[in-house]
Amino acid sequence: MVQAKSGDGGKVLETALASFRAGDVVATYAHDELELLFPDTSGDQTRAVVSRVLASAGLAGVWAGLAVAPHDADTAERLIRSARLALARARREKTAMIAGPPTRDEGISSAAPITLDEASQAVVERLTALAPAETPVLLTGEASSGKGVFARILHDESPRAQAPLVVLRCAGLVDQERIDEWLGPRGGIEDGATCRLLDARGGTLLLDEVSELPPDPQERLLDVLDALEGDVRLVATTHMDLVSLAERGAFSEALVEALQGEMVEIPALRERPDDIVPLAELFARQSGLEDVKLSPGALARLRSHPWPGNVLELRNAMERAVRLAGDGEIMAEHLPSDNLPVQQGEGRLREHVDSIERDAIVKALADANHNQTHAARRLGISRRALIYKMEKYGLKPPPGSSRK
Repeated sequence: MVQAKSGDGGKVLETALASFRAGDVVATYAHDELELLFPDTSGDQTRAVVSRVLASAGLAGVWAGLAVAPHDADTAERLIRSARLALARARREKTAMIAGPPTRDEGISSAAPITLDEASQAVVERLTALAPAETPVLLTGEASSGKGVFARILHDESPRAQAPLVVLRCAGLVDQERIDEWLGPRGGIEDGATCRLLDARGGTLLLDEVSELPPDPQERLLDVLDALEGDVRLVATTHMDLVSLAERGAFSEALVEALQGEMVEIPALRERPDDIVPLAELFARQSGLEDVKLSPGALARLRSHPWPGNVLELRNAMERAVRLAGDGEIMAEHLPSDNLPVQQGEGRLREHVDSIERDAIVKALADANHNQTHAARRLGISRRALIYKMEKYGLKPPPGSSRK
């Protein structure tokens, strides 16, 4: 994924646009900004292609940001986000035509959370007090409320701060290759076998949105924890009630027990209003706006909007506002209104995706006369994964139906 922006009104991008295949262009946001996607192409190959095209056309004053899946992101939304961050960095530095995304621990920001609100300050105080202990900590709260950023405090303020912090995005374990990479071979870690989670030995293991783990990875995660022999600080985040999931059979009781320790709730963005404007200014700077100016109307709208998508919605809104405002002042009309949110972020996106997935499972079961094996084959997943998802969505087989 490449994001490119011109500094001279877009003439150079007209030339660049004509040089790429039509299918590579995903979107053009304005006359001076475009987005490109290169399927089945490595980062080095993409960098070479873009550099060669721009150089051969004699283009100057163009900044481009490059992000590569799955190394820089494991979803389309995060891939776009990583490319935008890279573009913003290229514009700030004005030294490289193409810049990779900032280095980070699997997407968890290394920056300290912005905590000007009393509610977020109270969370920081509690996490700082818990940091020296070895007890597992579970951070709960709405999706995209910043749980991963707050969780980092437990590592940075602990005696393990100089050791690795390994972050596993549980929702990203979507294929067998990635599962094997992170959790090792099926059947457990044996002599000579390895996986990325073992890199956490002596440090901290952060399980981001652990409730998203399917059943088989849950069992394999427990095997890895056994292999680590307690030489790791376990931290997890979730937007769901793990105990309720376990009671329904949709989550491992053993894993719930492994995560039992201290529980800290992260307040939603609307519950820490004094953090909103500083976060908005930070996201605007990260989007490439060096001198951030917010009109009185924009400030009022930022404070009055309920932000149902939390920090991610605010980040998306500010990225859009910067594109609309250019280098000028951000006005109220550049931001979402209370009646028409622009992008409601990962929380609402997950709800939408869950609804689509549930409907697809219901249809597949009906088409297969509720034969779980046949339904799983239609969906392209294992029967075990289907059973997990049925339990997750509360779908019970009708009496007399085949469970095979």
